[in-house]
Amino acid sequence: NPKNLTEQNHSVIAHIPHLFTTFQTESTNMDSIRERITSEAEQCRDQLPQKFMELDEFLRPKMEQALSANMNLSVSESSSNDEMAQLFNRTRQELAFAISSFGVLETWLKLCIPKEEDGNNFGVAIVLHAIKIVVESKKELSDLLKELPTYYKERGDAAVKISKKSSSSKTETKKNTEKDGSAAEAESSVVVEQKEVSDAVHPDLVKAVETIDSVWFLRLCNTCNQIRTNYAAVHPDL
Repeated sequence: NPKNLTEQNHSVIAHIPHLFTTFQTESTNMDSIRERITSEAEQCRDQLPQKFMELDEFLRPKMEQALSANMNLSVSESSSNDEMAQLFNRTRQELAFAISSFGVLETWLKLCIPKEEDGNNFGVAIVLHAIKIVVESKKELSDLLKELPTYYKERGDAAVKISKKSSSSKTETKKNTEKDGSAAEAESSVVVEQKEVSDAVHPDLVKAVETIDSVWFLRLCNTCNQIRTNYAAVHPDL
């Protein structure tokens, strides 16, 4: 029916301004997202050299200590190793920062991929190569982060064997008392005594805890070194 067709055409034409406005709004939103991601990525990129230098300064005395014949990692029966706890926390923080930064850079690079047209394949290849480097670095560090809880599990299993054991004993006494000819009443008192029992600990058990700390000291230092290496590998491609 020509009349119905004309009405449909008028309806489509009437919606064109609305569709155009919607497209403009979505385009504006995407531009805003791109600007935000670009700003975050530039900030992450600019921080990489500084983070590299901070790790370099942090690792220098640690590596000297690791290469020393006598690593001073004392073991206490009642607590964790404070020096190892500090190194563990620093390593975890560095991993979290690096993984987060590489995630932002990966998103930014994907938004920077140019269209493959007019012989622009070379530009596409460059961006894809940069993405590959960032993705591989992020995966490597993510895998290292997953391994960290193993330290406390290994150390806890070994440390419990050299920790002091506590025991408690309870003593209850009863006596009958009679007042002014009345029926005797029973009184009781309970004494609970808590004691720490310190049995002789085999030296090899103490050495086992020390060895776990020494091995993980090297592993954590190596993890920080891997973060530093990835900063150096990623930055030139950005």
